[in-house]
Amino acid sequence: MKTVRTHSIVMAVIFTIIVFTVPAAAQEQTIKRITFKDGTIITGTVIKMNTATIEMRTGDGKTVTSGFDDIASIEEPTAAQAVAGGNPSHSLLHTHNYRIGLTGHYYDYEEPGFMELEGFMYGLVGNYTYHGTCGIMIAVDLEYSYGGDHTYKGRTWAGTPLETNDTDVWMFEGRAVLGHDFIIQRKSVITPFAGIGYHYLNTDNSKIPGSGGYEREIHYTYTPIGIQTVSPLSQKWTWGLKGEYDYFWGGRVESHLSNAVSGYNDPVNTEDRGDGYGIRVSLEFKRMVTEGHAYTVEFFYRKWDVNRSDLVPLTLNGTPTGTLVYEPGNNTDTYGIRVGVEF
Repeated sequence: MKTVRTHSIVMAVIFTIIVFTVPAAAQEQTIKRITFKDGTIITGTVIKMNTATIEMRTGDGKTVTSGFDDIASIEEPTAAQAVAGGNPSHSLLHTHNYRIGLTGHYYDYEEPGFMELEGFMYGLVGNYTYHGTCGIMIAVDLEYSYGGDHTYKGRTWAGTPLETNDTDVWMFEGRAVLGHDFIIQRKSVITPFAGIGYHYLNTDNSKIPGSGGYEREIHYTYTPIGIQTVSPLSQKWTWGLKGEYDYFWGGRVESHLSNAVSGYNDPVNTEDRGDGYGIRVSLEFKRMVTEGHAYTVEFFYRKWDVNRSDLVPLTLNGTPTGTLVYEPGNNTDTYGIRVGVEF
């Protein structure tokens, strides 16, 4: 019931944002980019047009009227050109955006009633985003992070309570999304998006003496569905919000139990489509330094909630032990920050 209720709330929020913002954005799609025969380029909202002339309002509030004999071309601008209003230094978006940076976050993984693993992780991030004609947006995001000596709170195989700081954790994530940039009042951009993502997590407490610790590999495949915004704060600063629901396509957990007891098999448990979900929210600030060069800082929260896996047999030297093992239901909360350079 908890999972169903959370699904409903998250999807209702995303649907409400889209319903109330996309129609407003669609009203701005009369924006055109005109190139004159003398090389001048203006971008603005079409006020009036007939067979002889076109009248437009530019981003700085001026009204421009021109005859078609003076015009070389009229085209649909990219979101970056439309928001810039013909002045690139005021653009919220650029056609090609590359970003590299650092990330740091606090990671808390819990299997209620069994164990908890928490600690800080640090890593590298990379991103490429394209904002093209007709409002198309394509983004690819990569992240790697590592944390040593995480705190493990659980128990040994014999049932003895155990708390140590000797668990290593590392994570890799890759994702690609496709979206559409909608322009709001020539000043802000809102972008619904969806795509595909892959999440890999490796935890290793095999070095804990006498605990029966072992290495574990977790794989998730998911579809991010969300919406993001960009708005100006000043001439140099912008800010944006992002909200996302991650549809869970499936997972695989490989537990290297042979690290704990020689001869044990390394069972692979699976989680089916819909057996979990993810949520992400973030707040980002960007400061333009020069045209096409900016510094960014992003504060984020991420959550995974995944149900119990299937059952698989445990064997010893190839002989069934009569024991079935599974990955317990678990949830993960991550609070962090990203800082980067965009060019």
